[in-house]
Amino acid sequence: MTVIFRPALPADARDIARLFQITSEGAADYIWSQIAEEGESLLDVGERRYRREGVDFSYRNCLMAEAGGKVIGMMHSYPMFHDPDPSPSTDPVLAPYADLEVPDTLYISSLALHEGWRNQGLGVRFLELARERCQTLGLKGLSLIDYAMNTGACRFYTRHGFEIVGECQIVPHPMIRVRGAAYLMHWSLAAEGTA
Repeated sequence: MTVIFRPALPADARDIARLFQITSEGAADYIWSQIAEEGESLLDVGERRYRREGVDFSYRNCLMAEAGGKVIGMMHSYPMFHDPDPSPSTDPVLAPYADLEVPDTLYISSLALHEGWRNQGLGVRFLELARERCQTLGLKGLSLIDYAMNTGACRFYTRHGFEIVGECQIVPHPMIRVRGAAYLMHWSLAAEGTA
């Protein structure tokens, strides 16, 4: 079956939220639980969040993979720039991630595929498209955060030129499904040019 890659639409917001739930190991649910209105499901919060315009966490920063008219995966990414006056995170679960940033990169906050569509080269295609966007935007590379427990994903990114450039310890919480270290991984456009 042919897979097409296309920019996300507002109507994709619920699929985006579902895929974030898969890839974030509970972190998305934790964040959404902090902003949920009374009686609102976490998936509804995620959908509301990704329907927005003019913010980093918007459908506009998502690229969808579709087969047979159904969404099978997505990548969410946005430009990360140096913040000379960052506001310190007061959330105890999220605070350790505050220093895991590489300025002037395209930050991939999620790359997710539904079961049955993994190990078919679609993740590689998403990375190729991310590299193209990185160049178009004049950024210096790609960055992302991955969990040490997710050894398959860590191997995948390492195979495709990413290096671990920072780490923090995950703060245990009932909603977070991973423990141990979180890695900041970086792919440099300059290094690619010299390869």
